[in-house]
Amino acid sequence: MIQKELHIYEEATNLFWGLIILVSTTLATYILANAFVTSGWSISSLNQIIALLLFMLSFVGILKISEPLYHFIFTVEEQQLKIVSHKGEQKIDTKMVPLQEIESLKFSPYRPREKGEALFDFSTSYRLMFKRYSEFGYKPLINPEDAAFTLKVDDIVKIIRFIKSYQSSVSVPREQAEFFNI
Repeated sequence: MIQKELHIYEEATNLFWGLIILVSTTLATYILANAFVTSGWSISSLNQIIALLLFMLSFVGILKISEPLYHFIFTVEEQQLKIVSHKGEQKIDTKMVPLQEIESLKFSPYRPREKGEALFDFSTSYRLMFKRYSEFGYKPLINPEDAAFTLKVDDIVKIIRFIKSYQSSVSVPREQAEFFNI
């Protein structure tokens, strides 16, 4: 049975930013309270400047946690892969790619691997790449507004399987196909 729609959500990084908010706010409060007790108020106090920077880091973390995540909807209409990108509730991009033009799919890290590095590691910074028959290199399949976002490797595999269910001739590098049973 062919799946009609595939919904993929950006991976949330709330745990990381939550920890940064907690640690920096706690440390800033401790430093600031200690600065008032020991030296009184002074604009140029190093402790007060450090506390201010830590509070600013906490504020950045709060903004990161409250930022809407990306949501992608994949459908196939008339042999065209349609990718609708949303940021939160707002639709930001629609991309159409003819299925018959997709020669190959692969996922690759944002940062190229060094010689001897593992192909699959604990990194969360992977993206899905595709190659057209008429082109030499790979380019990102999902790239709304040239934004940086994080997809789980399992979600990338779901996307590859979704596309292959409509266009079985699409190839995947052997090591990736074997590792994820694609």
